[in-house]
Amino acid sequence: MLRTMCCATLSLLLSVSCSPETKTEPSAGQASAVPKPAPAPAPASAAGATADSGTGGDPFAADYASIRRQITRFDGDTAKLDEARQRIMDILARDRGYAPAYVALARIEVLEFTDGEFSQSEALQRATKLMNHALKLDPNLYDAHRTAAWIAVRSGDYDLAEESLRKAEELKPGHPPAKLLRAWMALQQEEALRAVQLAREVAATTTADDDDRADAYRLLTLVYESGLHLEEADAAYRKLLELRPDSSLAHGHYAELLLHRDDVDGAIREAEAAANIRKYPQGTSVLARSYLQKAQELWDANRIAESASYIQKVAALAGDNADLSYALGVFYEGAAVRGRDGSMRRKALASYKRALEINPRHIDAERAVHRLARTAG
Repeated sequence: MLRTMCCATLSLLLSVSCSPETKTEPSAGQASAVPKPAPAPAPASAAGATADSGTGGDPFAADYASIRRQITRFDGDTAKLDEARQRIMDILARDRGYAPAYVALARIEVLEFTDGEFSQSEALQRATKLMNHALKLDPNLYDAHRTAAWIAVRSGDYDLAEESLRKAEELKPGHPPAKLLRAWMALQQEEALRAVQLAREVAATTTADDDDRADAYRLLTLVYESGLHLEEADAAYRKLLELRPDSSLAHGHYAELLLHRDDVDGAIREAEAAANIRKYPQGTSVLARSYLQKAQELWDANRIAESASYIQKVAALAGDNADLSYALGVFYEGAAVRGRDGSMRRKALASYKRALEINPRHIDAERAVHRLARTAG
């Protein structure tokens, strides 16, 4: 409801504020093309920048900086984006010609819609329209040009991204966030070594702020993990979490890495930290899988009661997650075989059936049910 009301108000603002007195031709660096969907987008913080158009006396500068940080650190929590949008609309209610506000709205449009090609394409189109409007209001707004480049990177239009980014760099030469965006562009174009070089430079520079450095380490985790450089990825995660200890996503992703490295206790620690900050599906999944692995270790050590305590935790987390219910069934079935325990076999069958109730197309669960049914008795 909030988003619908804000969009309707925004459409009115866009149509009214483009009066003959204020309308200008788009600058060479602005995003005027309709962007195309693209995978593996640059993160929110790659678009964050101070509102710096070269003019002083900005009465909204402090509010805008706060809103920008809130968007950059939304950490997958769309409620934070809704709150940021409302704060922006409050600014526009006072001054509908405030260009940075449209930049912030463009970022929110893109960040809110990432679940599917069609919705993402629509979001990119709306964001492009907002960026065009911001640049009409202020053709020399650094934040607008760099955000236009960020949107173009997400759309896969690297020529447009390069054009917008060059304009931003002319306005602020050597600014770390622009270099960071170049690192994400390099990663998108499969230039991993170039991406690592630029990210390391951003992480090391004294002029970068904590958000820039955090984003640099986030990029490094992606590159190192994809290249199976797990020691380097681990070190990058620890640096990232020094800068973003309140990031549920960072804790959750680190838990995935630790579980892959068979550091089960470390994975539980990080996954529980993620859950304590904010619960989200992938975080719940890695927490449950970590508990299952711990239960397996304890069972193998004949510490049955302790193993059972972790299984109870998994069962509480499974809820309506078919994959977790199936994984629980796998554990019970294995325990039934090892311990020749009929009660464990019944629990396995119940877990498999629960997975099928949640997802009737869960092939592995269906096969497991048939397998146990054939061996009944």
